[in-house]
Amino acid sequence: MGKYKINYETVNPCGSAGTGKYDFPIFIYPFKYSKVNNFVFNQNLVDAGDSGLDIGQEISSYVYSKYHNNCTPECIVPVSFISGENQDIILSNLNLIYTVGGSKSETKIYNITRRLVSISSGFQKLDLEDANFIAPFTAGQREFILELGNEEILRETINILSISRITGLEPTRVAALVPTTFTVHLSETKSNLTYIWEFGDRSVVEITDTNQVKHTYTDTGDYSVRITVRDSSGIQQKILQ
Repeated sequence: MGKYKINYETVNPCGSAGTGKYDFPIFIYPFKYSKVNNFVFNQNLVDAGDSGLDIGQEISSYVYSKYHNNCTPECIVPVSFISGENQDIILSNLNLIYTVGGSKSETKIYNITRRLVSISSGFQKLDLEDANFIAPFTAGQREFILELGNEEILRETINILSISRITGLEPTRVAALVPTTFTVHLSETKSNLTYIWEFGDRSVVEITDTNQVKHTYTDTGDYSVRITVRDSSGIQQKILQ
């Protein structure tokens, strides 16, 4: 049986063997993996790993859930390569061959990352009509806080103003070719109001500073009347009859 010896020294040693303190001339050299030349990523490779994964079905499901099978102008299918070690991986000369109504080839391979979506724009007004905001029932100054998820994006002091609410319009049945005075009723009378009348018969829009206006229908039929009441601050109410 062969024997071997390892030299050692005991001056300020940092190692140990048994109960003694020694330094040994032992070195460790790091190695790297050699490059992978031709790597074919297909169902045969997956089957060799016995994962039970169907690549074609996985890609089809992803394209459907992400793009609803509409790849106009394109669909991007992400593929992750995991090495298990912290190292740099360089992919080059990639070529994807697939079959969709015949054999096709694609060389557009991109390095992609996942990140949160952000939208940048200049000044614009956002229509929040469908956001289900609820305003206080009493007028006065309030603090308005707008949050997106758990992040506060706006905090402003706002004024809740009391406005006149449209409660009705009369008459609702009139005779054709007869000038008729229309009156809109409000929940409370206020000054400096502007009334905009649209009678639904393609006639000129009428604008008045009172709650009454005269209009003549030239033909019989059903007409939709739209009235907008606006105060000096621009706040308005509408009614459709």
